[in-house]
Amino acid sequence: MTELNPVNQEAKDIKEALTQKHQEKEAWFQKKDVLKKEILAAIQEIREVKKQLDSARPAQNQWKIERDKYNKITKELIVQIKPLQGELPAKPSGARIDVSGIQRTIERLEMKIETEVIKFEKEKELMTKIKKLKKQLDEGLSSLEGRNQYFELSKEIREVKRKADEAHKKFIEEREKNKEQIEKFSVLNKKINELKKQQEEVLQKCMEFKQEYAVIAEHAREEFEEKKKEYRKHVERRKQDYSEKQHHRQEQNKKFLEERSKTVEEKLKTKKKLTTEDIITFQGANKD
Repeated sequence: MTELNPVNQEAKDIKEALTQKHQEKEAWFQKKDVLKKEILAAIQEIREVKKQLDSARPAQNQWKIERDKYNKITKELIVQIKPLQGELPAKPSGARIDVSGIQRTIERLEMKIETEVIKFEKEKELMTKIKKLKKQLDEGLSSLEGRNQYFELSKEIREVKRKADEAHKKFIEEREKNKEQIEKFSVLNKKINELKKQQEEVLQKCMEFKQEYAVIAEHAREEFEEKKKEYRKHVERRKQDYSEKQHHRQEQNKKFLEERSKTVEEKLKTKKKLTTEDIITFQGANKD
């Protein structure tokens, strides 16, 4: 009965272990390839969305620049109007100053002093009156100019604010047109980041299984070589044992034949009857 080769069985077991580990490794590498394709597809899609957003950005930027410009002007006007707010009374008090009437009175009195012959005391009195009228005129003009400047600035501020609000409204309208694309860009960006994170984990697994496979393969090769050497030694010992047994058997047969041959020769000398076995033994001894 032929004995099974232990090296063959060992090789079979090693091959099965390596095949299993290789399949596990390849499964992770397939996951890596799938993730790579998904990431490339998502990147291509987000590029298209970004292209659309970029094409819409000039209109948004135009209204944003317009809004910021009017907001800046508004701040500058507010800086100008603040000092006037402190000087302007909450409500006008006293009788309204007739600036035109005062100017006419001053001109009339000055003409009188220049053209008429009047006494010194009278002239002095008129000069004092003109001085008071000029003071009233200065106060009236100053108050009127301050109020006019305040109201003009207030009007300008309201107009500039209206323009800023209108520009902001246009900016929001333009942005709302791309709201869906903006949300889509955000979703795709998040998806790409998550896929890249998964890809890193899968790549780590790929490297781990690749190293494990290499370690097992090297260990299996060393084990196989060791078993092969042991098997060869086993075969050599069996051959040697067989050869020694054959040699011993031959020696035994030779010795037996020599003894039988002597017996036959003795019978021949004494002229005793030879048996068939004696004849065969004698012939075999002569052949050797």
